[in-house]
Amino acid sequence: KNKHMERINYNSCGIDAGIIYLDLLTNLERISDHCASIAKRVIEVRKAIHLNQTQFAERLNLQRSIISLCESEKREFSERTLRDISAIFSVNLEWLKTGEGEMFDEESEDVVIDALRAEYDLDEIDIDIIRTYISMAPLERQVFKNFIKGVSDKNKGER
Repeated sequence: KNKHMERINYNSCGIDAGIIYLDLLTNLERISDHCASIAKRVIEVRKAIHLNQTQFAERLNLQRSIISLCESEKREFSERTLRDISAIFSVNLEWLKTGEGEMFDEESEDVVIDALRAEYDLDEIDIDIIRTYISMAPLERQVFKNFIKGVSDKNKGER
């Protein structure tokens, strides 16, 4: 019998091995859920700022494959990457890590609008329309949407 491979008899110590095993599984599950939640929140951020994985990775100075592996939970996001996401995209780091608080820091509206401007080549009038729409009350938004739908339907009829 190898003295380095001795088996510990937990029962002789007054410890139930089953309880230790269940506790270990519970902690591993919690860690796994935590990492999965971070991955889901990163995907949520990326989609909110309208970037695909390649664009997102470029802004973070990473390879797309790293983002893909992390989002699919095959790899964890590093602390540095989480901090970079927070800094570059004005994401609330606490929300990113725990889900608590708001997704974006207060300056985030500008970050999202800048991303839209870059992706869709928007001019100042486009940006003004977006900012105005965002600030509208729900009823005002509905009136605006009905107007746009009417114009769109009219243009479709003329084609």
